Amino acid sequence: MKPEIEQILEYLNERRGFDFTDYRPSLVVRKIGKKLFETSCEDYSDYLEIIYKDDEELDSLIDELMVRTSGFYRDPFVSEYIAQKILPTISPEKRLSGENTLKIWSVGCGEGEEAYSLAILVNELKEKENLDFEISIIGTDIDNSSLKRAEAGLYSSGSIKNVKYGLFEKYFTKEGSMFRLNSEVKENVTFSVYDILYSDNSLPLKSEFGAFDMVFYRNHLIFLNKDLQKMVFKKLYQAIKENGYLVLGTSETPLSEYKDKFNRINGDCHIYRRI
Repeated sequence: MKPEIEQILEYLNERRGFDFTDYRPSLVVRKIGKKLFETSCEDYSDYLEIIYKDDEELDSLIDELMVRTSGFYRDPFVSEYIAQKILPTISPEKRLSGENTLKIWSVGCGEGEEAYSLAILVNELKEKENLDFEISIIGTDIDNSSLKRAEAGLYSSGSIKNVKYGLFEKYFTKEGSMFRLNSEVKENVTFSVYDILYSDNSLPLKSEFGAFDMVFYRNHLIFLNKDLQKMVFKKLYQAIKENGYLVLGTSETPLSEYKDKFNRINGDCHIYRRI
């Protein structure tokens, strides 16, 4: 990468603690190039001068590089498949094994929409089948400010546009122009700062020893270099219990070293079961 781009990345790390140096260079160049166009900068040096002076633009660049996709049920097909095909099979397995807690991890959860979407799906299943197992969902992210917003559970109309009307009526309350998630869902989800790329811990500290039934890690793996992909996938594999599920993004598949350790369970979405 050009020295000016390396300077930009060094400044992001220095000011905000985000290290993007191991992201694929083509991604970094494309994302920063987009910001140059938006700010009418002629070159990287000009853009560097802007982020030196403008913290809002600095944070905007971080959001761009973090490849965030927010919103409840952002992939309705995957959500419905999980609700109709996967969750109903997990509950009988829980009863047979004598386990009493369903454990789910949302990696890179942003402002919590994915984690809360899952909490709603599980709560609906519990009510429908009169189940009594506990729900433990943890959402992790590297951005503490996003996690604080997640804990507040207050969302815009754009974030909830894919929520079915019945679920919206049941789980959300309008507050001005925003919508508040109710406590019944929030109490089943915890949030924690955790960087899966650089943390010395293989699991988030609040995970209670791992062994997750489901782990969601979507639309991030493809942006990492091969060494980081291997390191991340090792952590993911260790985090998922035998016969547990890994949900990846639409352009992501298990690394070649793990092809024989995961079975893809549906040809239309990237959900894999750990062997």
